[in-house]
Amino acid sequence: MNRIGRKIAAAWLAAAMAAFLAAGCGGGGNTPAQDAETSSHIGAQDKEDESDGITIDYGTSSIYTREDMDAAIAKIRAEFRTWKGCELHAVRYMSDDCNSERNIEWMNELANVRNQPPFFEQCIAFESEFHSPKEPPEASAWEPDKEYVGWQWWLARRSGEDWILLTNGY
Repeated sequence: MNRIGRKIAAAWLAAAMAAFLAAGCGGGGNTPAQDAETSSHIGAQDKEDESDGITIDYGTSSIYTREDMDAAIAKIRAEFRTWKGCELHAVRYMSDDCNSERNIEWMNELANVRNQPPFFEQCIAFESEFHSPKEPPEASAWEPDKEYVGWQWWLARRSGEDWILLTNGY
């Protein structure tokens, strides 16, 4: 793809991402087969304060187990550790509604733009709270000394495979 084609594709992707994020997680993607397949689900009261001070809210899910969510959260935490000077405070599961056909299609489009094979069958989304660094140079990508709330993380996978972090932001 030539340079102009890449710019057009990037602009289209940015517009699509904005539309999907603005739409939220509407349109439940939970099928009866998924309900039957998931024998262990997460209850609304499942919250945990981890020893490192990060609060994790697993919310309610009839699709994903705590193990599924922990695997996704591990990917988020691995990426977050590369953000010098930022301090992660909380991660919250957004909703089973995020696992919709529309959002899975979006995840596959993101993979395609990144030259990854678009094969995803499931997606999962989390919101987080974190604090930005107080001083440059670490604060250069962020507003210094600010608490960011509602920062989203979107991951996808083929059923039973590892999660792939595809995008994050507001």
